[in-house]
Amino acid sequence: MPRFSKRKQLLCHVQDVLVTREASALLRDVLSSEDSDEDNLEEFWEYKYEDIQGTRYATRLSHYQKRKNSLAQATLQSGAHV
Repeated sequence: MPRFSKRKQLLCHVQDVLVTREASALLRDVLSSEDSDEDNLEEFWEYKYEDIQGTRYATRLSHYQKRKNSLAQATLQSGAHV
């Protein structure tokens, strides 16, 4: 049985939340219930799902993600000494 990465597990969890929220949104629509707070939460979860999909290392600790940060810091330090 294959093991899924933590990123894949996180994507599956958020996708499950999105499916549940979509079903709730359909029920609210059928019942003509206006709830802007729920709509905002749906937008948040959709954004979160897209953000995780766009991030390669979503679940890694920050000290493993130093490549971008170290390059930016080196640029700032070289500019500060000039």
